[in-house]
Amino acid sequence: MNLNLKNKFKLASLLLAMAIIAIILINQRTLTKVQRFDKVQIELLTLKKDMLTLRRNEKDFIARNDLKYREKFSKNSALLKQHLTQLKISVAKVELASDALTTIDTALDNYFLSFNNLVANQKELGLTHKLGLYGSLRNTAHVTENEIRKHNNQQLLADLLQLRRNEKDFMLRQDTKYLDKFNKNLKLFKQHLKSSDLSDQLKQGFGNIIDFYQQDFHNFVEKSKEKGLDSSSGLRGEMRKQIHSVENTLDSLYVSLNSNVEQELGNIERFILITEIFGAAIGGLVVLIMMWLSRSILSPIKAIGSTIKNITKQNDLSVRVDTQGEDEIAEIGQSFNHMLESIAQILFNVTHASNKVNQKTIEMSQLAENNSRDLQNQQNQTEQMATAMSQMSSTIQDVASNAVQAAQNAQNANSQSIEGKKIVDLTSETINAIAEYIKTASQSIENVAKDSERIGSVLEEIRGYRRPNQSIGSQCSD
Repeated sequence: MNLNLKNKFKLASLLLAMAIIAIILINQRTLTKVQRFDKVQIELLTLKKDMLTLRRNEKDFIARNDLKYREKFSKNSALLKQHLTQLKISVAKVELASDALTTIDTALDNYFLSFNNLVANQKELGLTHKLGLYGSLRNTAHVTENEIRKHNNQQLLADLLQLRRNEKDFMLRQDTKYLDKFNKNLKLFKQHLKSSDLSDQLKQGFGNIIDFYQQDFHNFVEKSKEKGLDSSSGLRGEMRKQIHSVENTLDSLYVSLNSNVEQELGNIERFILITEIFGAAIGGLVVLIMMWLSRSILSPIKAIGSTIKNITKQNDLSVRVDTQGEDEIAEIGQSFNHMLESIAQILFNVTHASNKVNQKTIEMSQLAENNSRDLQNQQNQTEQMATAMSQMSSTIQDVASNAVQAAQNAQNANSQSIEGKKIVDLTSETINAIAEYIKTASQSIENVAKDSERIGSVLEEIRGYRRPNQSIGSQCSD
């Protein structure tokens, strides 16, 4: 597969990204499943806490008969219902059976209804000692007691106090035996009333009042029985049964959930092991890809480096780099080969130009030698001319000395004096011309000497330039 480096890196990055995404998705799925089970457990515990809160509101109402606890109960029951709905959704997400939650929902509805009935029952009984049956019973007892005190009948007052005692014992202990005692003592009260010295009208009035008192107490007892004399009877027993049903269902659901969680955690552990093996396989694959990628990069680079070393050692520009492939390194090898071809062509051109320079140098050398010979001949001729000039100068000096002699002789001969003067004038002009000619010849000789020195230095430079070019030419020809 011929890929350039960019595509190779893209392929490696793509495979690595796919492996990372796969591992992340697997871990995310596992984590999501564990989080869902944890959420179910937390919501179950929250539901249990809500149940305990409701039980506390219930107990507070039973103990204090305060309607604010009914409001708290209603608020917490709505919150419990909301949590139960959330639990149903969470249980459905983890694919657990929701029949138990339906049972809990039904039992809670019955529990809420029983508690509201209990509150209504307690309102009839009386939330305080002034309200309901309790208030009516108390008022009747107080009226009876006040009437008896007005007539100062101690026996009837004692009997009434005994009835009040039975009443209080029942209220405190919620035991029907005190109802029996109440009925027994009520008969005794009526016997003592009948045998008292009160008028018939008073006896009838006390009889009616005590009958009202008896009726109120019996109603209070019946409502107390309806409420439940203990936690296992009446509305209290029904609530207790329902709340225990809810708690037992929650406990069984919690145990079932823990069992499913442990089983699922075992599956998750196996799944994590598989994930780790998969991750290790992906890591090994990535390592192999990176090794292949590094080899596909380093091997051609090493080949290019080895070729460069061989070229350096052997000075052989005919060696070429292997350019197999279509990646950037193959392009570098092709560019390097083109560079070697260009260098070889440049060296060939330099060698060819050097050969031409050598040929021209030889021709210039021959020309310089010819010039040197001509200059030597010219120098010889100049030296000969200088010798002739020296001889001519001696001759002129002799002529001058003869002219002086002639002048002396002119004094002796007048006729010869005129001729001698002409000869002297002619001789003087000749000497001046010869002197100018000698001066010009001397300057020409000096210029020729300078030109000879310049030509000699040029020849030396040409000879020095010829020698390196000859060595370069020999190397290129090699």
